[in-house]
Amino acid sequence: MTRPLLGAMRSHACGTLRAGDAGTEVRLAGWVARRRDHGGVAFLDLRDASGVVQVVVRPDETPAAAAIRNEDCVRVAGTVRARPAGNENPELPTGEVEIAADGVEVLNQVVLNQVLVRFLAADGDHDARTRRVVERTQQDGTCWMSGTTWQGKAAMRISVSNWSTDEADVDRSVAAILRRAAE
Repeated sequence: MTRPLLGAMRSHACGTLRAGDAGTEVRLAGWVARRRDHGGVAFLDLRDASGVVQVVVRPDETPAAAAIRNEDCVRVAGTVRARPAGNENPELPTGEVEIAADGVEVLNQVVLNQVLVRFLAADGDHDARTRRVVERTQQDGTCWMSGTTWQGKAAMRISVSNWSTDEADVDRSVAAILRRAAE
């Protein structure tokens, strides 16, 4: 396996860390897949192309961490440590370890200009209905959108603004989606 994008930005890829790496100082960079706050400590699921690893930050010790949101691109410096007994995550290859962050830098904040939509179906097959609406709207070509998966479920990702979008573009996109959803 090749080592993806290592160098000054990062010393390791997120998904490659294992229990044998405990005690190793690392530099990681990636996107915050999920943030969980637990009073005085926050857990970031940091992902890159190789996988996901949990990062533990204390916003009072790392001020930049207080403003981090899902999908922000960040760089983390810290130490790999074994997760406390009972807190391992067997669902993740990196589930035996976490990164105790010494420093966090926000490289790029997410721009909230997209919306994820799911379409409900009377028969309960919401994924199939969502995929049908996505396919119909893509064939229509009247708005910028794509099919995606969010939390394991089919969804439509709609761009609601960019540098050239005006109110008429948004109205036209919404009308096209609603028209296709009604079919």
